[in-house]
Amino acid sequence: MYVSNTPSLLDYIGDPEKSKNTLSELASRPRGAEMASDIRSLTVLQSDEGIEQTVEKIASGDTSVSLNRIGNLLEHIKGNVFTDLQDVAGRLGISGEISFSRENGNWTVNQDEQTEPSAGIDRLQQYLDKASGLNNKLSQIKQLSEMFELGQAREYANTLKAQGAEDSQIVTFLTDTRARIFAEDNLTLSQQGVVAKSEGVSTRFYNAISGE
Repeated sequence: MYVSNTPSLLDYIGDPEKSKNTLSELASRPRGAEMASDIRSLTVLQSDEGIEQTVEKIASGDTSVSLNRIGNLLEHIKGNVFTDLQDVAGRLGISGEISFSRENGNWTVNQDEQTEPSAGIDRLQQYLDKASGLNNKLSQIKQLSEMFELGQAREYANTLKAQGAEDSQIVTFLTDTRARIFAEDNLTLSQQGVVAKSEGVSTRFYNAISGE
């Protein structure tokens, strides 16, 4: 997933003075108002309730947010979940990559078939079953990744249009990309972090069709 190399909006969370100074500086810049709005929104997302409400608003289309903001919020939640799961997995003696699949509205823990079976997997499942907040965050990661990829696909479609691609080719790109995004509904946990399987789908499809 690509997120701008400019300072992350998450850098401003928990630093009111930095946020205040940056908001003033951004006011006179091109597109500064958009980023300033994003900083204000993310600065108040200190509680799980605030994050959940924001995700729900984005999912329902009740608020207009930048693709960068969705990407930053996704990374924020992934970081929190990684810290939690990595700590629990370590205490349970679990090593190797772990995947999470959604079944009947609940998240199920699965271990890589090539990894030596661990009794801790069952205990991690029990922990996950009891941690409703963690379940919600896994669902938020899935949702936000899908939203980000769909938004990225629309941007790629505009690029293809500007490059002179046929409308039928663009429609096929959007249709196929959307189908794959929603088909990739698992998450994985490894030493590198928490990753949604849908991450990077739009870029892979764009590279395939553009020859990059």
